Amino acid sequence: MSFSVWKKLSNSQRNRCLQKGSWEHIVSEGIKRYNPYCVYMFRWHRVSVARIRARQKCAPLFSGEAECKFKDCKNICKFSMNQNNRVHLKMNSTVKHRMSENHSRPFRGETREKLKTIFKEGQKPYKHFLQRMKDTAKDVKIAGNFSNTGNTPRTFQQISSESRYKNKLDKSEFESLVKLSSQMETEITSKHSPGFIQHVSILPPYIMYWTETGIRIWHDLAKSSVVHWDATGGLLSRRNDQYKFYYYELA
Repeated sequence: MSFSVWKKLSNSQRNRCLQKGSWEHIVSEGIKRYNPYCVYMFRWHRVSVARIRARQKCAPLFSGEAECKFKDCKNICKFSMNQNNRVHLKMNSTVKHRMSENHSRPFRGETREKLKTIFKEGQKPYKHFLQRMKDTAKDVKIAGNFSNTGNTPRTFQQISSESRYKNKLDKSEFESLVKLSSQMETEITSKHSPGFIQHVSILPPYIMYWTETGIRIWHDLAKSSVVHWDATGGLLSRRNDQYKFYYYELA
């Protein structure tokens, strides 16, 4: 492990433990070089404090233990890092996975945040899932290790959904829109039609939005031009019910 990476991890240290989600993916990547088939879940880890290292010169700086998630597999991996940041691994050589069993390590901390950034920049979750599935070695997939993709495409879809929550004022779609509408009324002021979101309906679900400037342009163009609703075909969001939000423009 590089000294710069360890220094960054050390900043998240609390007592003798590192912050959850900050280090697991780094150690997992190292283990994967020697055993890409098992899905290791960390049972414990410890960071050695200075007074212990002063008494015990050979005490590891960082150590822990992980066990394979598969039911019949008792493969255990122990790791330890010395004062020179060299990591040593000790693991079993036996791998026993049922053909009907699949598992994945959870996407947490820094790994999850990186995925959120990817999806926020426009990458489609399912397309990303297919690409990662393609990049995963065939023998790793046969072993049932889907840590590169998650067990189902739903994993990336959930993370993609979370990437949009940062800009939402409330977890409820309706409450978020109502709050956003009120916020825009103070930001976009006009004499007759302040704001941008003008009408929100739950049943049937639809949203209408315009500004006063847009209305004035509409009245000017409508006098001499043909105006129609343009079905762009853009699906704004998928829901768990039968409704889908599509984007329409008045052109």
